[in-house]
Amino acid sequence: MIIQLPSINSIRSEIPTISTLIPICLAVFIAADDQTVIATILPPIMTDLHLGIADIDKASWTITGYLLGYICMMPLVGKLSDVFGHKRLLFITLIVFALGSLLVGLSTNLTFLVASRIFQAIAAGATIPLAISIANNSLPKSKQIIAYGIIAACAEIGSIIGPLWGGIITNFLDWRWVFWLNIPLVFLIIPIVFKNIKTNDKTNENIDYAGAFFITSTLIFLTLFISRLQIMNSITLLYGVITTLAASGLIFRQLTANTPIIPRFLSSKEFIGSHMIQFLIGIALIIGMVTVPLMANTIFGLSPIHAGFWLLRLTLGVAIGAIAGSILGKLFNNQVIIISGLILSAIGYWFLSSWDQNISDPLLTIHLLITGIGLGSLIGPITQLATNTPSGKHHGIAASLINTTKFLGMTLGLSSISVWGAYRFQQLNADFTLSILTANNPAAFNQIVTNGITVLTGFFLIAMAVCLFAIIPSLLISRNGL
Repeated sequence: MIIQLPSINSIRSEIPTISTLIPICLAVFIAADDQTVIATILPPIMTDLHLGIADIDKASWTITGYLLGYICMMPLVGKLSDVFGHKRLLFITLIVFALGSLLVGLSTNLTFLVASRIFQAIAAGATIPLAISIANNSLPKSKQIIAYGIIAACAEIGSIIGPLWGGIITNFLDWRWVFWLNIPLVFLIIPIVFKNIKTNDKTNENIDYAGAFFITSTLIFLTLFISRLQIMNSITLLYGVITTLAASGLIFRQLTANTPIIPRFLSSKEFIGSHMIQFLIGIALIIGMVTVPLMANTIFGLSPIHAGFWLLRLTLGVAIGAIAGSILGKLFNNQVIIISGLILSAIGYWFLSSWDQNISDPLLTIHLLITGIGLGSLIGPITQLATNTPSGKHHGIAASLINTTKFLGMTLGLSSISVWGAYRFQQLNADFTLSILTANNPAAFNQIVTNGITVLTGFFLIAMAVCLFAIIPSLLISRNGL
């Protein structure tokens, strides 16, 4: 069978109208940028707020709090957008994000800063599901999958630029300007939203506020529980108990409410399969994003900037793969693209697991790009499967849920490798005593470095196994489906 490849003109004709994508892509870009910008500006923030190195665990809440707000408001915002209209809610979201950015910049203590970051993240977490919803409602179905790829690429580019942007601004201005500069950008986007986004679809459904409370509580305490798996104490167990109770309440509301927070028809095998794959890909993705710069810093002794350029290769591959996978969606069904992407990701991680101290370009770049392209190619087809609702409505909640699933997978992946990595490194170095480590013993030092490489490359093998395991739920997807 000969596959007819599309011409350049036909590909161009499938790319959605730029005027529709510009405002939502800018919103996604800014939100993703602020998610990662904290990485390079945390030290000056700690200095300005009179925090010492012993307070790093408290300061890390500027990251954890943003993650909580980002994850836990997604489902509720998705439902609100279905009820009140996607364009209207995007406008409100941008205003809230600008206000949150103002408050972060005005922070004079850590408590106010963390609270402001959570407030800011509530709006930021709404941008991707709103962008997907607007694309679903304003574009023909033939162009939607490419829109998903472009939106995902903007999110990846934003996360790449974040740390670099923070470093540049703090090099010339106070760290507060990193957030204050969001305000003019937001007010630049708002008129473009009103001019170019025509859709404002809404339904007359009621919101199940009890269900919204239970799903938000479940996500908040599940995220806290997962993030503390390496510290198994009474607080961690309490988070687990509250998660169980909130989840039980959510299940009860789903069974009894007339209009549950999660529409009951979102239960097709494609929907379930896409969420299972997305959760596993979240685990695999965070392993790569954490391990690559960590390996560059510790094993190769590179600076944070050079480690960032290593990670840039991976995230650039994700952006390329997101667009490529969406274009391939015009040629192949989603099951073929997903399985191919999972295999390519697994191959990439297998290459990474073979790294040693002699790895260098061009192999380093090739391995990272292969991994990133494989992971990125999954974004478009998974999003299309998860948001293809039978009623043609409820795109907001569907888009919110699939993105929440990804971040839950990332949270579990980060916590799990922290626990396993610490245990594995301690196990490998069990024979080394303090006297051996403090003595001038090159052989012992080299062995410790080797053990570190073993642990870090082991992370890549875990990610490879996760990608291969994700092929199993991909079989739930109908071959003749989307």
